[in-house]
Amino acid sequence: GYVDHPPLVPWIAGLADAVFGDNLVALRALSVAAGVATVALGCRLVRELGGGTFACLVAGLCSLIAPAFLRMASILCIPVFEPLFWSFGSLLVIRIAEGEGYEKLAPFLGVPVPSQPFPHKGKRLRERMAEKMGNLEVDD
Repeated sequence: GYVDHPPLVPWIAGLADAVFGDNLVALRALSVAAGVATVALGCRLVRELGGGTFACLVAGLCSLIAPAFLRMASILCIPVFEPLFWSFGSLLVIRIAEGEGYEKLAPFLGVPVPSQPFPHKGKRLRERMAEKMGNLEVDD
């Protein structure tokens, strides 16, 4: 592929072709699965930032009715996996800031656990997010 077209999507298409054969439904099912996972991760992000059931429902609904998101999740293309990776990365950053800390992150990255404690700033992060988004309650 070209420099701006990384090999992930052709690799996924080749894998789907090898597993399911020449099947358009199976090929598009992978895009739909990525879209569903993105919505689920978006709802999880809302929960991590202190949102309740209604906030999670609104975030999921907004993701589902966005025209660009609907288009991306219906065909196998490069941008369909980007929101999934960004959502996962955002959740990882929030989890680290909330206190998951070095003990869980270091083995995942394959590096030793540092001797100094992780600077926990999760409560302040939630407070600042609540301030930016309006009058939201922040639970401890």
